[in-house]
Amino acid sequence: MRHSTSIGTAAALALFSSAPCALAAVEILDYELSLLEIPGLAEPASTSRAVNGAGQIVGWYPAGGSATANPLGFIATPDGSGGYTVTRFPASGGPTWVQPYDISDSGVIVGQGRTGSALTRIAFGNSNPSAPLLGTPINESETTGINSSGHMVGWRTLNNAVEAFYHDGNTASALAPFAQGAVRESRALGINDQDQIAGHYVNNTGPSSDYRGFVYDRNTQALTELGLVTVQEPAAVTSWSQTYDAVSINNAGQVAATQLTGENLSHAVLFNGGKVIDLGVVGDYEESFAAGISGTGWVVGFLTDADQVLGKSGFLWASGRMFDLSAPEDYGLLPLPTGWEQITVVHDAYSVRDPNDPLGLTQIGTIVGEGIYLGQSRAFAMQITMQVPEPHTYLMLGFGLLAIGALRMRRVPVR
Repeated sequence: MRHSTSIGTAAALALFSSAPCALAAVEILDYELSLLEIPGLAEPASTSRAVNGAGQIVGWYPAGGSATANPLGFIATPDGSGGYTVTRFPASGGPTWVQPYDISDSGVIVGQGRTGSALTRIAFGNSNPSAPLLGTPINESETTGINSSGHMVGWRTLNNAVEAFYHDGNTASALAPFAQGAVRESRALGINDQDQIAGHYVNNTGPSSDYRGFVYDRNTQALTELGLVTVQEPAAVTSWSQTYDAVSINNAGQVAATQLTGENLSHAVLFNGGKVIDLGVVGDYEESFAAGISGTGWVVGFLTDADQVLGKSGFLWASGRMFDLSAPEDYGLLPLPTGWEQITVVHDAYSVRDPNDPLGLTQIGTIVGEGIYLGQSRAFAMQITMQVPEPHTYLMLGFGLLAIGALRMRRVPVR
């Protein structure tokens, strides 16, 4: 009994001491790539824009089978067998131009629609692209994000000024720091369940291209300026300019954004707990652009080179490692399935801890975007299983096993 307890304790110590080495590698364990096919469309060029917790995906495709036609929305719903049922959104009628930008976990879709010969952008919410969200006298508008409470954000033009707005489901209002005249331009791009809003603005002074990222908390009315925050880690790039975009924020308050280096190259960055992390690039690419962030901190976007010779390639970043999704074979996985040439852009991600993994060492999720399939830009969904161990996992595992060993030692009878 004492001997077996000693072995158990030793095993716990060995696992605790060796876990970071044995389990620290962030790896994609498996992936499955699905083509989101639009029924009855001869030339189905398409893009998937957002995915929710129920696995529903929204995006758009050219109407009438032409890549130059007005886009129409679609919604893809998991069919229970690993595939998707893809239908037009809305099912019939509606505006002549529909682009869904986000979908809540309850299935409410937001975006922009256009009608008439002018094709003016009109923000919509509550899954009704025929009903303008903001009314008049708004010139143009887009709804870009929605949270689980149905609160929406976006931007609108009023009196020839572009301003970020917040909509509580009943009425819209400008974000307080960016009310009419306070800045030259502001746009809200993402919102989490705590009503924290990410986006960018342009000051009244300085060039019109001087975009600054921000996070605004509607509850505390605190504005966090991301514009001139310096990247802290890693220190590969020594000189940084401003953060010019903050595109997405999750419920942990993590923000996916893009920042300029001193060499005027764009790098995706992650604002996380007071730190700014440079997500960098991989391969021969020189620039990375963030597009979205999941609940577990996966950041997605695309890679390119400064001269755009290489084109675009979608990336996934998790816990310190970036993956070029066009080259899964570089990470010990099978190449892209037959017909797929490139993953060009990843727009959104939804991921959670794997409920079937008691140690919490794996995460599962779905990322969506567009890639090149048989020579055309096509919408996709990629299901990913990833090993993303974190330091606290090792501590909990190690101390837990040590505690079990200690408990057993106390139970050994004295003879």
